[in-house]
Formats: sequence, C-alpha cells, structure tokens
Amino acid sequence: MTETFVELEQKATAFFNDGAYQHVLDLLTVAETQFPEELGFNYYLRICAAARLEDVNQACDLLAAALAHDLWFAETVLRESPSLVPLNGHERFEALVADSIAKMDSSATEPVVKTAVPDTPPPYPLLLALHGNGSSVAAEFGYWQAAVSHGWCVVAPQSATMMLSGRYYWTSTETAVAEINNHLTRLKELYPIDWHNVVVGGFSMGADVALAIALSGALPARRFLLVGPGGPNFHEPEN
Repeated sequence: MTETFVELEQKATAFFNDGAYQHVLDLLTVAETQFPEELGFNYYLRICAAARLEDVNQACDLLAAALAHDLWFAETVLRESPSLVPLNGHERFEALVADSIAKMDSSATEPVVKTAVPDTPPPYPLLLALHGNGSSVAAEFGYWQAAVSHGWCVVAPQSATMMLSGRYYWTSTETAVAEINNHLTRLKELYPIDWHNVVVGGFSMGADVALAIALSGALPARRFLLVGPGGPNFHEPEN
C-alpha cells in the first residue's frame, strides 16, 4: 500500500507517462478512499487515462462520478488537457462539461490567506510564501512555518484560480500581484510589519512568480527565496 499521497502521485504519473493507462486506472481506483482530500486529482488522472485508452464511456462515467462527489473541473482543464481534447464534441461529455462549469460557478469562495505571527516584539519582518501550481496553502504552509521561530511573520496567500477541486494555480504575474496586494492591504491593518524587511518566496510556479515580483519591484521585497523553481521566467529568462 502506498504510504503517502506524494508517493501515490509519483507512481501514478510514472505509469501515465509510460503509457500504462490501465495501471493508472487500477492504482487510483484502489486508492480512491485513501486520500479523500486529493480526490479531484485522483479522478482527473483516471479520466485522462480512460480517454487515452479511447474509452469515451468510461471517461464520462468517471467525470460523472467526480461531479457526484461534489468535485468539479474548470472548462479549460476539460477542453484543453491534451488527453481530453478528443472528447470534445461528444454529446455526453459536453453535457458533463456544462455541469462542471455550473458547479464551479456555485462553489466560488472568499480569498484564502494563512498567517503565522512570531512571539517576538514587533514590527515583524515578513516572509511572503507562494504555493506551487496545482497545490494549495494547506498543503505547503507547514514547510514555511519554521521562519516563525526566527521572528518572521509568515503570510501565504492562495491563488484565486482553481482549475480542479482543491488545486490552485498562478496563471500570470500580473494577476498574482493584484491578488497579493489585496491581501497585503488587509495585512497592514492587522499586524505591525517591518515593510523594509520583506522576503518573497515560493515553490515551483510560486517561485517563478516570487522572482518576477522581486526583480520587477511590483511588491516591496528586498530578497527572494526560491524552492524548486519552474515556469516561464526560468524557461525564457531573457523576458
């Protein structure tokens, strides 16, 4: 039995990349109840695997089951994922896409930001921590909290863009800056922050956004901290 979700995700993704789509279906079907908080990813990869096997009925059955579990997927995911493009135009798939969009629209939530404040005299230096794409604040906040014991206020805003249930994405630096600025405006009213001592950090695509923010001066960050960076600023550094 796979012990952690990361191990399960890595194994399922390896099967998928090797073209072992039936193994993906078998593995994730057995693990469906093991990680209920990651059910959206579980169903998404199974839908893609069924589509790769050219089993339209099974792919639609899985999408219908996901919606029945109160999950949803953004229209971009369902229409533009390479595995799912061949399903576009199928009558049942189109109806399920419409249902998913409606469910997504009805599940809009307030912006999420998580904050940890040190037990030291203010003002506090600020570490702004950005999650990776396809992740969430809940999944990554714990990795940044060590800074609190060193006197830092740690603030982790969550992107407002959710492509599938529970997984959030930074789609552009401009959008990220606007969202983060809104969080920082509220933060100024709540905590005494040393705005001359701000570090912006992030993981994966969050690191890409953090780098762009720091180098452009879009936010008052003096330093940046990048963990496993990836994204357009690393693939096209001349931009």
